[in-house]
Amino acid sequence: VGVPDFKRTKDFIRHARSALAVEMEKIDSTDSARKVLELSALGVPVLIEDSYQLEKWLGAEMAGALTEIEKKDLKDPTSREKVSIDLRRIALSKHTTTKRLQEIRKQAGLTTFREPSVSVIVASNRPEMIERIFNLVKNQDYENIELVVSNQFKAA
Repeated sequence: VGVPDFKRTKDFIRHARSALAVEMEKIDSTDSARKVLELSALGVPVLIEDSYQLEKWLGAEMAGALTEIEKKDLKDPTSREKVSIDLRRIALSKHTTTKRLQEIRKQAGLTTFREPSVSVIVASNRPEMIERIFNLVKNQDYENIELVVSNQFKAA
């Protein structure tokens, strides 16, 4: 599938998601970079023919993920879904307005602020579940996270 017309309609989203992948010749402008990021955020694999300047426009992580995509692998639904999830995670975590503004502040030598923390608050009267709860929180992708456990165990 070639690069679709970028109108934010439900039909566009449905069409893009149903495609095996969208193929683009190269990324050489803010418009082409935006298109790749929009497709990636939708979970649509993007195949880039010419990877020259890919890192400049999209960053090292996204460029690496895009250059690893093999068209033949996308025919397997499980492989395609993995590519889709990887691209979506990178696009939604690294290419948001907040992340871009943070990068601009960093480049300009201004103060950058930490990511907001996430608190997981758990009240439990089942001591056998505490280790499981801890491991579930520990395995999250988000780095700035805290776990608060309220001990509801009954005294013997």
